[in-house]
Amino acid sequence: MKKLLMAMLALVMMAGCSSETSKPAQVEKPQPKPAEFVTGRAAFQKLFIAARGWARDAQPYRLESMITDDSKGKEGKSAVWRASFGSPLQRGVKAYKEKNYLEAASNFDLATQTDPRNAQAWHHMAQACSQNRTWLPRAVAAIERACALEPMNATYLKQAGRILALAGQTEPAILYYRKAIQWGGDDDMVRQALEELTRASTSSPAARRGLFGKAG
Repeated sequence: MKKLLMAMLALVMMAGCSSETSKPAQVEKPQPKPAEFVTGRAAFQKLFIAARGWARDAQPYRLESMITDDSKGKEGKSAVWRASFGSPLQRGVKAYKEKNYLEAASNFDLATQTDPRNAQAWHHMAQACSQNRTWLPRAVAAIERACALEPMNATYLKQAGRILALAGQTEPAILYYRKAIQWGGDDDMVRQALEELTRASTSSPAARRGLFGKAG
């Protein structure tokens, strides 16, 4: 009888344990956060910072609020805003690839006005302007500005040598080519251009003149 009682007691205890652990744990569902309504000005400031991460010369041309099921807008505020931005620099690159050099130069010029310290914009403007001899003065000014902003950029220095040589400024062109080799290492094209300019400068009538303008 004792054995039977103990066996029944053990069964009751086991049943009690199993029934206790079989209950699922109650997990609270996270409550969705209410939509944050902001003004167009506050939304634009956030979007503008993000756009400048995409392109440092990004320019806004449209801002509009969006109506959704959760956001109908109120008091000039909305939870969803959409802004459109454009980059003069990227438009200029597209125009340059299409050989529309006037449009390219205009967009690069706008990019330099938006960010005067954007050396790449100055370099690209110089490259576009160098395609037309009547624009060479602007090309020279632009490439010199790019080199002033990034004096160790071998690509800009090489371009400066080419553009100043086109403009007939031999001595400054030689100087830029030498700096291009100094900061960018040996370059066969630069060496060849440098040798041609050096020969041209030493064989010119001005170079052969001696003291008081007399031929040496």
